[in-house]
Amino acid sequence: MLKLGLISGRHDLPVEDYVFNEIGDVTAVDTLEEEAYQKLKGLCGQPHDGHVAPAAYREHADARFVNNGTPVVVYATGLSVALLAVINAARALGVHDLTVMHYDASEKKYYRQKIVW
Repeated sequence: MLKLGLISGRHDLPVEDYVFNEIGDVTAVDTLEEEAYQKLKGLCGQPHDGHVAPAAYREHADARFVNNGTPVVVYATGLSVALLAVINAARALGVHDLTVMHYDASEKKYYRQKIVW
């Protein structure tokens, strides 16, 4: 299982690695999706000739990757645009086991939300 925090430094999360080190321009959606795509591909991607990436990723010669079966768990930090970038990138890579962990401040614990497509 691959456990990632969404953005480094925003909250103390039970992970060792993050999708984003920092977010500059939150309106630069294409940049965020590219960063998320490259991070996930590097951690859980493998080549697969039959996969056609969504239009946003077709410009990359290496865009034909799918998840190698690794479940991916992302701990959300509250920035929706960054979380959506990760979800879009995961879908483009063929990640079929994606879970988002949200924090319940009143209970002081995380709860899961399975992403299904």
